[in-house]
Amino acid sequence: MVDRAFSAPVLDVYLVALGVAPLLAARLEALPTVLLRAAREVAFLDEQSRPVVGSDRTAAWAWVPDAPANGAGFLERRVHEYRGVAVLVAGQVTAFEALPTDFAGAMIDPADLRGRLVRLLAVAVPQLPADAGRVAVAAALAPADRVFEGDPAAVGGRSRAELRTTQGLGLTADATKTVPVEALTARAAEVASEVAAELLLALRDAPR
Repeated sequence: MVDRAFSAPVLDVYLVALGVAPLLAARLEALPTVLLRAAREVAFLDEQSRPVVGSDRTAAWAWVPDAPANGAGFLERRVHEYRGVAVLVAGQVTAFEALPTDFAGAMIDPADLRGRLVRLLAVAVPQLPADAGRVAVAAALAPADRVFEGDPAAVGGRSRAELRTTQGLGLTADATKTVPVEALTARAAEVASEVAAELLLALRDAPR
């Protein structure tokens, strides 16, 4: 699922179901079609996209590579298609999507992050094992070298921006707490707000 040529910031949500049995091989083999259908049902992947679907002994996945820029201007906002969902044999589920960028990178604020995390949870939660009870929630945003706090609507409308000298920066919200699986649906906005706050704190603490 890693596009080696892709460099825009990617937001990942990780859900780890505790105390569940590994997925059976037959279930893992059947999952790619399930993942694709479910992602399209919630409009995470559209019908026009060209997804990469598959599985092996360790995971199943459905994801969309980014489309070519097609001559997008240097200052223009670019909305990336790179996104997807995967399930590991141990029961971990991850969903991810790239942030919009312009020449200076991406911008995030609490509301935008919360909305994106709620959307990723809506994709990931239905793929948790049926016997999941408590779930550890984590997230990451990387590379974050060109991610700054501010109004995401300004991306594509800037003629100048600040730069960070740090390379290889990644932001994480670690899975230090667990929640009942039902809370990931009933209180998705609350869970997303907490994760967003941790990512923003990590960004504010990041070296310039």
